Amino acid sequence: MRISKFLTVAGILILACCTALAEPISVYFSPGSSYKAVGSNFTISILADIPQDPGVVDFGFNLVWDKSMMQLNGVSGASSPWDILWDSGTPESITGLLYPFPGSPESEFGSGTLLATLYFNCLQEGTSTLNIALDPDLFAIGLHGFYGPDGNALDFTVTEGSVEQGTETVPEPSTLLLLPPALIGLAFWRKRK
Repeated sequence: MRISKFLTVAGILILACCTALAEPISVYFSPGSSYKAVGSNFTISILADIPQDPGVVDFGFNLVWDKSMMQLNGVSGASSPWDILWDSGTPESITGLLYPFPGSPESEFGSGTLLATLYFNCLQEGTSTLNIALDPDLFAIGLHGFYGPDGNALDFTVTEGSVEQGTETVPEPSTLLLLPPALIGLAFWRKRK
């Protein structure tokens, strides 16, 4: 009886240690914050720091931003190891699949791994945050989240991004720069009198 209790406690402790040691995937936007002129086109990358064990095979999530501020014109997986599927419905979702080919790695991992590139257009002045979210219904059937080679969902954290948008300001001459010529002109005017 004592041995079975000891083995049960030991098993729980080992499971807790293994769970605690598993690093979550860290997802973030690059640049994290930026200023863009209204009417301009720009790109933002979604990057992830993915632990080697177990790595990521596929992922899916909804992209969240203020659609009155910015328009998403496209999503690309160029230079990314995943084939990207972009659903431009509401909400807009992004899915990445790592198709296994002979000689290809079982999963992808590394610091600053490119998930996808987003192509935006600024619509009006203001600030919009960028974030990702999971649809609970899709998560329940394994279509949203981050998954390792064994098919299990992986823990992840997200650092939201921010885009400030405005109009380009025309620099006005400083009053201090105009002061010396004004004083010289005033001196010449007094001398002539």
